[in-house]
Amino acid sequence: KKGDVLQATSEITGRLAQMSSPQSSSEPLDDDLIVTAFNTIARGFDWENGGFGQQPKFPQPLVLDVVLRRWAHTGTSSVLEMVELSLEKMARGGMYDQIGGGFARYSTDDKWLVPHFEKMLYDNALLVSLYSHAFQVTGKPLYKHVVEETLEFVEREMSHASGGFYSAYDADSEGVEGKFYVWTPEQINNVLGESDGRVVRAYYGVEEGGNFEGDSILWVPRDIDEVAGELEMSEEEVLAVVERSRPKLYDERATRVPPGLDDKILVSWNAMMLTAFAEAGAALDRPEWIERARNNAAFLLDNLFDGTRLLRTWKAGSDSMKGSAKIPGYLEDYASLGSALITLYESTFEQRWLDESRQLTDRMIDLFWDESSDVFYDTGTDASDLFTRPRDVFDNAIPCGGSSAANLLLRLATHTGDMSYRAAAENTLRSVREYIEKMGSGFGGWLSALDYYLSSPKEIVVIGDSQDVATKALLREVHNRYIPNRVVTGADAPVTPAPTPLLEARVLVNNAPTAYVCENYACKLPVTDPSALASQLNA
Repeated sequence: KKGDVLQATSEITGRLAQMSSPQSSSEPLDDDLIVTAFNTIARGFDWENGGFGQQPKFPQPLVLDVVLRRWAHTGTSSVLEMVELSLEKMARGGMYDQIGGGFARYSTDDKWLVPHFEKMLYDNALLVSLYSHAFQVTGKPLYKHVVEETLEFVEREMSHASGGFYSAYDADSEGVEGKFYVWTPEQINNVLGESDGRVVRAYYGVEEGGNFEGDSILWVPRDIDEVAGELEMSEEEVLAVVERSRPKLYDERATRVPPGLDDKILVSWNAMMLTAFAEAGAALDRPEWIERARNNAAFLLDNLFDGTRLLRTWKAGSDSMKGSAKIPGYLEDYASLGSALITLYESTFEQRWLDESRQLTDRMIDLFWDESSDVFYDTGTDASDLFTRPRDVFDNAIPCGGSSAANLLLRLATHTGDMSYRAAAENTLRSVREYIEKMGSGFGGWLSALDYYLSSPKEIVVIGDSQDVATKALLREVHNRYIPNRVVTGADAPVTPAPTPLLEARVLVNNAPTAYVCENYACKLPVTDPSALASQLNA
């Protein structure tokens, strides 16, 4: 039936080509579109356990970021509650590694208890950024705790000595899913003794018979006051026992056969973790995290970019410090790394990173932009011929290449003053407008780009010696608050000629470190006092 086969093949390839073809809309890009998408997202929220939908339940940090952005615009307490309930339930669940830090890929139930135990680099990167933003909003110690533990896990267990980040840990060890992570009451008592073991078992919900195939996944099912009351202890005493017990349990767990490690280093996933380290380092005032981001950026640029072509993946050879890169990078690699380098620039004010981002962006446009349809495609013009040029527009576990490119272009336009970047972002947003309106939950990255596009981003400039305590005080006011649509730039001293429009004519006032808050390159009066800067940022 060759004729039937050929007809079916033609229909399939035609449908795939249609799916990749842009459907540009002339309808307005406005706030009503965001409201419609947000209402669709909100209808799927689980008000008992947090997150969206039923089992299996994915963390969906891109969608929760959209919700947090909506709160920033409206100040509606129930909107913020959606984010906080989700973050607290995930942090207390079995999907979060209560002993070693870091998140598993998703929960097989709606309570975040039983994970698919695989740990992915990109999940942890996006969740660190989300928890950092939530900490900026609320100051809650739990969010800071999760950020610290997750980045410590990545630094300890998912990092190559040269600066790259590994991709994933498997779910299985010794052929059994989750075996590495689960406990019995006897195992806990053997490590901690009966007295401390009793407290830890109560806190982490470890009982005879377990909660997963006869064993127990550690989670925090009850509030601390309930546990303390049951144990006839103070809350402080319970937490002290738990904190001194965790390193002991970790060391014991480390003697088990670990899950397999996927040690390839992917550019786009590394860029997400680079962003997480740089953002968290600035938000929580942890310069060592910014240094880690700087090392990763240098590794990626030195080993996977030759100034002309970015490669996608790197893997160590027999000499672990040497490796080989291969596979031409996709749109998501260029866009993710370009955006990460802007974030690193905003955390360091080192001009190199902004220059490298612009170089990558210009190369991205050359390779992936299609003039005839005004959109980006996922593969470059130098890629192997395919029957259709792929263009994935859905934001799933990670942002797609198109939404990443839109976010990058908008931020770079603000930094450089080159509005051709903004025009390209607008065109690619128009190509997915109908999708956003109908299926908001699948377009978290696009919605973030649209939110930026529709806003008047705050342009914040800080001039002053980076080692001066007065400069640091101004920067703390900038970085310790959640401003979703903003760019940050600065220099140790006035720069002539200025490398970007935002730095033009930015001088010290009374020879003191000085901050400027601007919109559309029009600035309020420069300030030297942190409280005055805070007032301008809060306006």
